[in-house]
Amino acid sequence: MMCMEALFNPGDQEISYRISRSTAVLIGKTRSESKIIFEDVRNLYKKRSNLVHTGKADIKEEDIIKLRHYVRESIKALSTKSVGKDDALRELNTLGFGDKF
Repeated sequence: MMCMEALFNPGDQEISYRISRSTAVLIGKTRSESKIIFEDVRNLYKKRSNLVHTGKADIKEEDIIKLRHYVRESIKALSTKSVGKDDALRELNTLGFGDKF
């Protein structure tokens, strides 16, 4: 999750929402796939927050595998863009689910 924060956190509030939305817009190929990615990443971030803030979390191996997949796909997608992080985040913020970046 720290990798997702490094990729998608612009440094202000709403971290969970921004990370989830940016990941969904970036790697989702359709609107419905983006919705699934958004919910997955949001739920994974909640598990991360529970672990950090309470010391308890119900993190399963499938969660780690899924998160690793989203991280890899995000890095691959961002590496093909010729813009910096701030510009990429601004663009992702203007696009909707299923739109191409």
